[in-house]
Amino acid sequence: MSEQMQLQADIHALCTKQFLAVLCTQHQGQPFGSLVAFTVSDDLRYLCFATERATRKYRNLMSDPRVALLIDSRRAYPDDLVDACALTVTGHISDLDSTAVTSLHTKHATRHPQLREFLAQPTTCLLTMAIEQYDLVSHFQQVRTLSLRTGDAPCESSRDLITPTTWEPAD
Repeated sequence: MSEQMQLQADIHALCTKQFLAVLCTQHQGQPFGSLVAFTVSDDLRYLCFATERATRKYRNLMSDPRVALLIDSRRAYPDDLVDACALTVTGHISDLDSTAVTSLHTKHATRHPQLREFLAQPTTCLLTMAIEQYDLVSHFQQVRTLSLRTGDAPCESSRDLITPTTWEPAD
């Protein structure tokens, strides 16, 4: 297996094993972290999470769609400093209307059944992150990077780029 394929497999394994991540947003230069339940697409290009519209997190995302997520494998033991890995996922919240995104939203509801009522609330929206890069740190300081950038210009801060969707459960 090539190094690139191994990195993709390692990222996919961590994203599948972990259910929560720390979402990092900012407003006027002030960083803000939030714990979110997330789901990543099988091709690692997209990630989704749900939030209420009446939150600081949502307001921050509407003013600046650039985000980072931290996903890690720590277990709260001292050995985690060496044994755990941490994955930083960077990208932007995007208005993506495609079969892949609809499938991801359905996968999110299935992966997090405890959120079913929350996801069905009219005040809750599902946001999709278009992933630009993964940085996986393991063994304390080994860093491997997977870039998914397509050569497009970086996302500009504009709430016009975002149209959150409301997930409707299938009966």
